[in-house]
Amino acid sequence: MTKPVFSPSFFFFLLVFCFVFSVELSAQNKTTERLLKRIHALENTQRDVTADTMLIDAYNKIMDDPMELKYIKRIIELSTSNLQKPIASNGLKTYFLKQQAIGYGYLGYYYNGLGDYSKALVFYFKALKIHESINYQYGILCVFNDIAINYGDLKDHQKALQYNYKALALAKLLDYGDEERTIYGNIGAEYSEMKNFEMAVHYYSICLKAYTQVKDTAGISMALGNIGMAYKDRGDSQLKAGIAAGAITDFDTAVIYLKKSLLYNGISGERTNSPMLFSSLGSVYISTKKYAEAKAVLFQSLALSEALNDRPGVMETHEQISLLYTALGDTKQAFEYYKKYVAAKDSIFNEANTKKSVETEMNYEFDKKEAAQKAEHEKVVIGLEAQNRIQKNTRNFIIVLAAMLLLLVAAGFMFYNNRKSLKLREQYSQQLLISQETEKQRISKELHDSIGQNILFIRNQLVKNNDPGLMASVDETLEEVRNLSKDLYPNQLEKYGLIAAVEGLSEKVKASSELFMSHDLEAFDKNIAPDKLINYYRIIQECVTNVIKHADAKALRISATKVENTIELIIQDNGKGFDKLMMAKKSQRSFGMLNLEERVNYLKGSFELETAPGKGTKYIFTLPF
Repeated sequence: MTKPVFSPSFFFFLLVFCFVFSVELSAQNKTTERLLKRIHALENTQRDVTADTMLIDAYNKIMDDPMELKYIKRIIELSTSNLQKPIASNGLKTYFLKQQAIGYGYLGYYYNGLGDYSKALVFYFKALKIHESINYQYGILCVFNDIAINYGDLKDHQKALQYNYKALALAKLLDYGDEERTIYGNIGAEYSEMKNFEMAVHYYSICLKAYTQVKDTAGISMALGNIGMAYKDRGDSQLKAGIAAGAITDFDTAVIYLKKSLLYNGISGERTNSPMLFSSLGSVYISTKKYAEAKAVLFQSLALSEALNDRPGVMETHEQISLLYTALGDTKQAFEYYKKYVAAKDSIFNEANTKKSVETEMNYEFDKKEAAQKAEHEKVVIGLEAQNRIQKNTRNFIIVLAAMLLLLVAAGFMFYNNRKSLKLREQYSQQLLISQETEKQRISKELHDSIGQNILFIRNQLVKNNDPGLMASVDETLEEVRNLSKDLYPNQLEKYGLIAAVEGLSEKVKASSELFMSHDLEAFDKNIAPDKLINYYRIIQECVTNVIKHADAKALRISATKVENTIELIIQDNGKGFDKLMMAKKSQRSFGMLNLEERVNYLKGSFELETAPGKGTKYIFTLPF
């Protein structure tokens, strides 16, 4: 009997959660409405210091809702205008300075949310300067935290850690336990981003201990989840490096912590991070080939993300489900969920752009009003006869314009659909290329480490039994396995770099053909990303194979030259060449040539071919470095 993906208790939880969420949302809306009425009343009273302090406090309270630029600017305006007046009370002056700094902090948070991290830093440091001038320690602590997070978003993890440690020292000095626990988690997150998983687990574990001491179940759940994801990420890293045993150990540990985190979520009633935990569990199950378990938790993640209206969670889960179906060999479903992932990603991106335009719209609001007044004035000035003539001409113009717009919209829609479809195909093709290389590398390691070792063990047994005939056959089989492993993924590439791998290829060519092969690849540095490295090698390998199969050449030369941020790779032979016009028809291109084009497109490079019958062939690749 098949076990259902969703249990009845899970659906009951979703129903209860949605009810509670709607009740809380209704209460929040009523609070916001009361605050807006209070703000409206205060804005329309006679301006004095008391009214302004009440207004600032109301604006601060409404900031619990999604931040709006107009509220933030109003806090700064009210604080700044009062600081420019004579203030008898030092307490009032300190109050307005503090609120001005808080306003700048809000601005920093606002621009951080828009992804404008440099602008956010400017306002954070303005806030920090004011807080330090009045020695407001809690304000300084909060800004340290914000600056650390902002540097993390900028991928400057060293500076992020520097401000995290400043915040931690201040939190300990002030005995602010809540902030201290949060900072331990933030430090763990930075180390996790730096791939220093040992330090990440260390700080997450301190965070877990601190939350356990105060019996904060939501905090315990968060810390457990962070530890689980750190082990998951380290497992992914070890699997990529070919350390299978270490990866399995980390994945098993990750599953334990992620399940504990979900258990504490149930105890605490905190559900917002549950989709992420389910999705991470699904990723681990995919890596360990437990596909049934992966499917169950990923569809739980999807259902919960949709119930919470967690669109980033929906997007990430669609991507994981696409990877699951890819692993299962169901390319149709994989592509369907990949399309859903791209659509969700586009939706989030478009919303961010809309939010970013709010500031611009506010700046032009006055201009719009002025333009509307001017248009109204011109209507009054124009005489009735002139109006009738203009209306007639306008009507005809609108009809023509509407027809043109309809045509443009239809053409634009078709163009957009074609572009989007092409982009989806390209992205899927690139994902497939990465998956193929990953699988080749896995099979290569399996042939070398497992099958090769077993054959070697059999050979050693035959040596003891003194059977030379069978031993020769085993040696031949062992050599074939090693050659197949090298063809799938050359071990020199991972260990010693591109030049060593090409030298290994050259030795193989020399042993199996009369082709003289030379190269000059010193332009390639050692610090090349693995996905680029394998594609550079595959391009060279494909060209060499084409020369051996088709060119009837005696010599082959490979050279690379650095040109600014690109590498110009040239592969040239003295063979028989061919008619270049045949390349214009895609149907006449060989699989190898199509494979070359796919890899060049993946690297965002360009590819030229110079050839003619009897003139040899010259491949010219311009590739980003």
